[in-house]
Amino acid sequence: MDKTQFIWGYIYQKFPKDENEILNILVCLQKLHQEIEQIFPEAQTFIRPG
Repeated sequence: MDKTQFIWGYIYQKFPKDENEILNILVCLQKLHQEIEQIFPEAQTFIRPG
């Protein structure tokens, strides 16, 4: 789980009245993460030069 998903999970816990909107954001982030993993499967192992 990346930092963004972690932070939105925290926001979800702190603002239960906005549950639906926050869950929609979390679902979108998860889908985006999956799509990026499919396109760039080795992105996590990349080491930036310099």
